[in-house]
Amino acid sequence: MAFFEWKDEYRVGVKVVDQQHRRLVNLVEELYEAMKMGKGSEGAKRVLKGLVDYTKSHFRTEEEFMKASSYPGFLAHKKEHEDLAAQAEELLYQVEKGKLSVPIETGKFLKDWLSNHIMETDKKMGVFLAKKGLG
Repeated sequence: MAFFEWKDEYRVGVKVVDQQHRRLVNLVEELYEAMKMGKGSEGAKRVLKGLVDYTKSHFRTEEEFMKASSYPGFLAHKKEHEDLAAQAEELLYQVEKGKLSVPIETGKFLKDWLSNHIMETDKKMGVFLAKKGLG
């Protein structure tokens, strides 16, 4: 059984955002599997770096949609993005400097954060964007 897999309930109704969310779910699963299989810190570091980079790119996409549509929840949503990006960057920094291994709890944190963010914050954005014809 997979640790974290895509579910249709994660769809927010914006094609590109849904595709990116699916990729993020897959990256979290890949990170978890790398840690679980004991592929060593190098493998986990590589996946974590890819996840951090892709997350930043994804956040930019969402923020462009929100700005273009004058989404009223933009600032709060952007703040959530900034908070997670900062946490992820710090985690990656600690791992790259050898001050921290990549524990399985990291995968659990990312899974919980991503699924909650999609189901609560991104779903609201998706409804708004659909009303604006951007779905």
